[in-house]
Amino acid sequence: MAKPRHSTPPDPIARPQVRGARRSADVPSRPQKRSLVPAILFAVGLTFGLGYFLTWYAPGGIDRVSGPELDARAKALEKAGPLSLPVVKAEELDAALASMKLPPAARAALVAELQARRTQIAAAAPLSAAAVPASAGAQDLPLVWITLWDTHREDGDIVSVTSGGYVQQVTLTNATLRFAVPIPRSGAISLAGVHDGGGGITVGAMSGETRVPLPIMRRGQVLEIPVVAR
Repeated sequence: MAKPRHSTPPDPIARPQVRGARRSADVPSRPQKRSLVPAILFAVGLTFGLGYFLTWYAPGGIDRVSGPELDARAKALEKAGPLSLPVVKAEELDAALASMKLPPAARAALVAELQARRTQIAAAAPLSAAAVPASAGAQDLPLVWITLWDTHREDGDIVSVTSGGYVQQVTLTNATLRFAVPIPRSGAISLAGVHDGGGGITVGAMSGETRVPLPIMRRGQVLEIPVVAR
Protein backbone atom coordinates (compact mmCIF):
# COMPACT_ATOMS: atom_id res chain seq x y z
CA MET A 1 0.00 0.00 0.00
CA ALA A 2 1.45 3.26 -1.02
CA LYS A 3 2.43 5.69 1.74
CA PRO A 4 0.53 8.93 1.73
CA ARG A 5 2.50 11.90 0.59
CA HIS A 6 2.68 14.91 2.86
CA SER A 7 2.67 18.21 1.06
CA THR A 8 4.11 21.34 2.73
CA PRO A 9 1.51 24.08 2.98
CA PRO A 10 2.47 27.26 1.19
CA ASP A 11 4.03 30.02 3.30
CA PRO A 12 1.38 32.71 3.65
CA ILE A 13 4.02 35.46 3.81
CA ALA A 14 6.28 34.11 1.15
CA ARG A 15 6.98 36.63 -1.61
CA PRO A 16 7.73 35.79 -5.20
CA GLN A 17 11.37 35.92 -6.08
CA VAL A 18 12.45 37.72 -9.18
CA ARG A 19 15.23 36.05 -11.01
CA GLY A 20 18.35 38.13 -11.16
CA ALA A 21 17.18 40.63 -8.51
CA ARG A 22 18.86 41.10 -5.09
CA ARG A 23 17.11 41.16 -1.86
CA SER A 24 16.92 44.54 -0.20
CA ALA A 25 18.91 43.21 2.75
CA ASP A 26 21.80 42.48 0.39
CA VAL A 27 21.97 46.09 -0.84
CA PRO A 28 24.26 48.23 1.34
CA SER A 29 22.57 51.40 2.60
CA ARG A 30 24.09 54.73 1.68
CA PRO A 31 24.28 57.46 4.31
CA GLN A 32 22.18 60.47 3.51
CA LYS A 33 24.06 63.76 3.27
CA ARG A 34 22.57 66.60 5.27
CA SER A 35 23.47 70.25 4.94
CA LEU A 36 25.24 71.80 7.94
CA VAL A 37 24.33 75.34 6.94
CA PRO A 38 21.11 75.59 9.02
CA ALA A 39 22.90 74.25 12.11
CA ILE A 40 25.77 76.71 11.67
CA LEU A 41 23.40 79.66 11.22
CA PHE A 42 21.45 78.62 14.29
CA ALA A 43 24.64 78.39 16.37
CA VAL A 44 25.82 81.81 15.20
CA GLY A 45 22.47 83.41 15.93
CA LEU A 46 22.31 81.79 19.35
CA THR A 47 25.81 83.02 20.17
CA PHE A 48 25.08 86.62 19.20
CA GLY A 49 21.71 86.59 20.90
CA LEU A 50 23.14 85.20 24.12
CA GLY A 51 26.00 87.69 24.01
CA TYR A 52 23.58 90.59 23.56
CA PHE A 53 21.44 89.35 26.43
CA LEU A 54 24.41 88.95 28.77
CA THR A 55 25.76 92.36 27.82
CA TRP A 56 22.61 94.40 28.37
CA TYR A 57 20.21 92.38 30.53
CA ALA A 58 21.74 89.46 32.38
CA PRO A 59 23.15 90.08 35.86
CA GLY A 60 26.92 90.23 35.83
CA GLY A 61 27.09 91.13 32.13
CA ILE A 62 30.01 93.20 30.95
CA ASP A 63 30.46 96.15 28.64
CA ARG A 64 31.71 95.22 25.21
CA VAL A 65 33.53 98.02 23.41
CA SER A 66 34.91 97.41 19.92
CA GLY A 67 38.46 98.27 18.88
CA PRO A 68 37.44 101.19 16.66
CA GLU A 69 35.32 102.65 19.48
CA LEU A 70 38.25 102.35 21.88
CA ASP A 71 40.40 104.38 19.50
CA ALA A 72 37.65 106.94 18.90
CA ARG A 73 37.10 107.44 22.62
CA ALA A 74 40.81 107.85 23.25
CA LYS A 75 40.87 110.71 20.74
CA ALA A 76 37.49 112.28 21.56
CA LEU A 77 38.71 114.24 24.58
CA GLU A 78 41.73 115.54 22.68
CA LYS A 79 39.50 116.72 19.85
CA ALA A 80 37.01 118.33 22.23
CA GLY A 81 39.69 120.32 24.07
CA PRO A 82 39.06 121.51 27.64
CA LEU A 83 35.59 120.61 28.86
CA SER A 84 33.42 123.72 29.04
CA LEU A 85 31.72 123.68 32.46
CA PRO A 86 29.02 126.21 33.41
CA VAL A 87 29.68 128.33 36.48
CA VAL A 88 27.22 127.93 39.35
CA LYS A 89 25.08 131.07 39.56
CA ALA A 90 24.23 132.74 42.83
CA GLU A 91 20.60 131.62 42.68
CA GLU A 92 21.78 128.02 42.18
CA LEU A 93 23.87 127.91 45.38
CA ASP A 94 21.45 125.82 47.44
CA ALA A 95 21.08 123.23 44.65
CA ALA A 96 24.84 123.18 44.16
CA LEU A 97 25.57 122.58 47.85
CA ALA A 98 22.97 119.80 47.97
CA SER A 99 24.55 118.09 44.95
CA MET A 100 28.00 118.10 46.57
CA LYS A 101 26.79 115.89 49.48
CA LEU A 102 29.10 117.57 51.97
CA PRO A 103 29.19 116.75 55.68
CA PRO A 104 27.66 119.55 57.79
CA ALA A 105 31.02 120.95 58.93
CA ALA A 106 32.47 120.99 55.42
CA ARG A 107 29.30 122.56 54.04
CA ALA A 108 29.41 125.33 56.65
CA ALA A 109 33.08 126.00 55.86
CA LEU A 110 32.36 126.25 52.15
CA VAL A 111 29.42 128.60 52.69
CA ALA A 112 31.61 130.84 54.84
CA GLU A 113 34.29 130.87 52.16
CA LEU A 114 31.77 131.75 49.46
CA GLN A 115 30.29 134.55 51.55
CA ALA A 116 33.76 135.99 52.19
CA ARG A 117 34.50 135.85 48.47
CA ARG A 118 31.25 137.63 47.61
CA THR A 119 32.02 140.32 50.19
CA GLN A 120 35.44 140.91 48.61
CA ILE A 121 33.89 141.17 45.14
CA ALA A 122 31.21 143.58 46.36
CA ALA A 123 33.83 145.77 48.06
CA ALA A 124 35.93 145.92 44.90
CA ALA A 125 32.94 146.64 42.62
CA PRO A 126 32.15 150.18 41.45
CA LEU A 127 29.67 152.12 43.56
CA SER A 128 27.38 152.61 40.57
CA ALA A 129 25.18 149.56 40.04
CA ALA A 130 24.86 150.50 36.40
CA ALA A 131 28.60 149.98 35.99
CA VAL A 132 28.47 146.36 37.23
CA PRO A 133 28.56 143.86 34.33
CA ALA A 134 25.43 141.79 33.87
CA SER A 135 27.51 138.62 34.21
CA ALA A 136 28.93 139.57 37.61
CA GLY A 137 26.25 137.63 39.46
CA ALA A 138 27.23 134.47 37.61
CA GLN A 139 30.92 134.90 38.35
CA ASP A 140 30.82 135.33 42.12
CA LEU A 141 30.84 131.60 42.98
CA PRO A 142 34.02 129.57 42.42
CA LEU A 143 31.95 126.50 41.58
CA VAL A 144 31.15 124.81 38.28
CA TRP A 145 28.65 122.16 37.23
CA ILE A 146 30.02 118.85 35.93
CA THR A 147 27.81 116.21 34.32
CA LEU A 148 28.74 112.51 34.07
CA TRP A 149 26.96 109.29 33.03
CA ASP A 150 27.61 105.69 31.98
CA THR A 151 27.77 105.52 28.19
CA HIS A 152 27.16 101.76 28.03
CA ARG A 153 25.59 99.15 30.28
CA GLU A 154 24.50 100.39 33.69
CA ASP A 155 26.70 97.90 35.52
CA GLY A 156 27.80 99.75 38.65
CA ASP A 157 30.87 101.60 37.34
CA ILE A 158 32.15 104.03 39.99
CA VAL A 159 34.52 106.99 39.57
CA SER A 160 36.01 109.45 42.00
CA VAL A 161 36.05 113.15 41.08
CA THR A 162 38.68 115.44 42.65
CA SER A 163 38.68 119.19 42.07
CA GLY A 164 40.11 121.98 44.19
CA GLY A 165 40.50 119.71 47.24
CA TYR A 166 36.92 118.43 46.93
CA VAL A 167 36.33 114.70 46.37
CA GLN A 168 33.13 112.86 45.51
CA GLN A 169 32.54 109.26 44.45
CA VAL A 170 29.91 108.79 41.77
CA THR A 171 28.11 105.60 40.78
CA LEU A 172 27.47 106.04 37.08
CA THR A 173 24.06 105.43 35.56
CA ASN A 174 22.65 105.86 32.07
CA ALA A 175 20.90 109.00 33.30
CA THR A 176 23.08 112.10 33.45
CA LEU A 177 24.17 113.20 36.92
CA ARG A 178 25.04 116.88 37.45
CA PHE A 179 26.81 118.10 40.57
CA ALA A 180 28.95 121.06 41.58
CA VAL A 181 32.72 121.06 42.15
CA PRO A 182 35.16 123.88 42.97
CA ILE A 183 36.88 125.42 39.96
CA PRO A 184 40.31 123.72 39.90
CA ARG A 185 43.20 126.17 40.04
CA SER A 186 45.28 123.66 38.10
CA GLY A 187 42.81 123.87 35.20
CA ALA A 188 42.13 120.12 35.34
CA ILE A 189 39.74 117.83 37.21
CA SER A 190 41.04 114.40 38.30
CA LEU A 191 38.84 111.43 37.45
CA ALA A 192 39.86 108.12 39.05
CA GLY A 193 38.47 104.66 38.40
CA VAL A 194 37.09 103.12 41.61
CA HIS A 195 35.00 100.15 40.46
CA ASP A 196 34.66 98.43 37.10
CA GLY A 197 31.35 96.67 36.62
CA GLY A 198 32.90 94.68 33.76
CA GLY A 199 34.49 95.48 30.41
CA GLY A 200 35.99 98.79 31.53
CA ILE A 201 34.63 101.94 33.17
CA THR A 202 32.61 103.66 30.46
CA VAL A 203 32.09 107.29 31.43
CA GLY A 204 30.97 110.31 29.45
CA ALA A 205 31.05 114.03 30.34
CA MET A 206 29.25 117.10 29.08
CA SER A 207 31.18 119.98 27.54
CA GLY A 208 28.65 122.75 27.15
CA GLU A 209 25.89 121.07 25.17
CA THR A 210 28.20 118.42 23.69
CA ARG A 211 28.47 114.85 24.94
CA VAL A 212 32.08 113.69 25.13
CA PRO A 213 32.83 109.97 25.65
CA LEU A 214 35.95 109.73 27.78
CA PRO A 215 38.64 107.05 27.35
CA ILE A 216 37.74 103.64 28.77
CA MET A 217 39.12 103.48 32.30
CA ARG A 218 40.24 100.68 34.57
CA ARG A 219 40.22 100.51 38.34
CA GLY A 220 42.93 102.72 39.84
CA GLN A 221 43.50 104.68 36.63
CA VAL A 222 43.47 108.48 36.89
CA LEU A 223 42.57 110.88 34.08
CA GLU A 224 43.49 114.55 34.29
CA ILE A 225 40.68 116.27 32.38
CA PRO A 226 41.31 119.90 31.34
CA VAL A 227 38.33 122.14 32.02
CA VAL A 228 37.37 125.75 31.55
CA ALA A 229 34.66 127.64 33.44
CA ARG A 230 32.18 129.55 31.33
